[in-house]
Amino acid sequence: MSFLSRLGEYKLDGLLGSPGVVESYRAYRADGGPRAASEAERFVVKLLRTDRVQPQAYAPLAQRFLAAGRRLFADLSSPAGEVVEVGEGRAGAVVVSRWVAGVDLVGLLQAAQQQAVPGRAGVDPAVVG
Repeated sequence: MSFLSRLGEYKLDGLLGSPGVVESYRAYRADGGPRAASEAERFVVKLLRTDRVQPQAYAPLAQRFLAAGRRLFADLSSPAGEVVEVGEGRAGAVVVSRWVAGVDLVGLLQAAQQQAVPGRAGVDPAVVG
């Protein structure tokens, strides 16, 4: 579990996942005032942790992570959410995107099971979207 509660201008509101060297947090701007609670003012902060990578491997990995963030920053049509910030601080490299409400994999699988047709394998395309 991470010890972070704030990263730069973002107040971290909950850990979404921590697969390997990247942690993802639900967040809002620390100075956001009452609007911070709205969906439009929610963000996802992805942090490449410096303490989870061998020192000699961090620089090339961070370069690739930040380059991917910059590509998404330039792609306004990304379904992953509009990237609003790409940078690096003491805790590691950071990519911040707008929060996109949706269904996680568990929710998708539950919906597929509820709509399963006996004798037919696979997921109904209508469930996947």
